[in-house]
Amino acid sequence: MFLRFKNKIILFSFILISSCVALRTEAATLHAILVGDSRDRSLGTAMGSGVDSFYEGLKIAANHARLDVNIIRIVGNAVERGRVIKKIKDLAIKKNDVIVTYFAMHGYREADKTSVWPNLWFSQKGNSIPLELIIDLITAKNARLSIIISDSCNTYIEDLDRSIIDLEQTQIMALKVAKNNDKLIKNNYKKLFLDTTGLIVASASIPGEAAWGSNKLGMLMTISLLDQFNETVQQKNNVNWESIFEGIEKKINVHTERCRVALQHPQFLIETKILNN
Repeated sequence: MFLRFKNKIILFSFILISSCVALRTEAATLHAILVGDSRDRSLGTAMGSGVDSFYEGLKIAANHARLDVNIIRIVGNAVERGRVIKKIKDLAIKKNDVIVTYFAMHGYREADKTSVWPNLWFSQKGNSIPLELIIDLITAKNARLSIIISDSCNTYIEDLDRSIIDLEQTQIMALKVAKNNDKLIKNNYKKLFLDTTGLIVASASIPGEAAWGSNKLGMLMTISLLDQFNETVQQKNNVNWESIFEGIEKKINVHTERCRVALQHPQFLIETKILNN
């Protein structure tokens, strides 16, 4: 397992329950639930942009990895706690499937919270879900690969504030998702989505920090993650989820430093292994 919170890296053994040979021979579906609180006025349009970008990126990934697709988008007035939980519970998952859940919304934590993960705030009803509950619901599905991403603040309740900054297109690398049919890119997508088993959890910031976004470009973690992913799938070496998530902090902080706002340190937990060929 690869566990990374702020600047600490901890390696320890993790046993994955899987039948590697059998998994590779079965047809697989990429299931995704993408949630963006686009109706929260304090967040502007950044959350909806994040869902749109993630949606396009996942369609490309599924195409290159030869995965069937089942993508559910929950935005606007539909963003409700009960609906999100029901959609997760209703997913019909086979053992070779992939699940991706993505949240672009307000996040917070209580002063006495011990988990590093934020609570997801649903502005329509004024209630929340601890990210730990999402992790439990997703892992209970026993998919081959589960990816849970929260592009949300992790600030304490008393520190909640607007986290939208003004970025121009010229200030950030344009998002270029790999769309060509190059054999190297296809093989790398397959390695990441079809040949990998385990669990990935990521949130945009460590406890006490905000997650920044731009109305024009979307959330910085989302932009940086998709950009880093695009770079990684075009490489010949070091194509793995660890290198993708390790690369996004530098991209994020180029923009937070330029805009003179507090730095943002993404955190992630990776428990994955490559299936046998």
